[in-house]
Amino acid sequence: MRRVMLLILCILLASCSSTPPPQQQLPKSHVATQKATTTEEKLYKEVQWQEWGDVALLRAKIKHRPIAVYFYEEGCQFCDMMDATTFSDPAVVKLLNEHFVPIKSRGLENTNAMDVLFNSQAVFPALAFLGPDGTLLISVNGYVPPDNYRKALETIVKAMK
Repeated sequence: MRRVMLLILCILLASCSSTPPPQQQLPKSHVATQKATTTEEKLYKEVQWQEWGDVALLRAKIKHRPIAVYFYEEGCQFCDMMDATTFSDPAVVKLLNEHFVPIKSRGLENTNAMDVLFNSQAVFPALAFLGPDGTLLISVNGYVPPDNYRKALETIVKAMK
């Protein structure tokens, strides 16, 4: 398990960026505005985000699913980029909805969780992966491109089997 976590850390850290990719335009996220006509369509078109709290943590425990936490802030350029690219990628959406309990929370409204998961050192976006029991597996700050985030999700799914 330690090797798996080190692999995930390497994938995520290799992709973190403090500057946007060249010529990258930041389109508004269509994840929040898309309307799906059926449950199945919705499952693959947008991440089924849940709020941070006991209900989401209990759901992870009951379903024995890891938790993918995404802390963001309004007006954060890299948070907007995560929404527009990473969390709009069909493969990422499918993996999050089928194998994780995805949680999205405004960081400044949830400082207790931020302090615990990031030792008061988080910048936005802040990402964390927890085990089904709520144990922190890994946390990372900064933008992560879709391919790297997908690889991290796939690695966690394989480790959980």
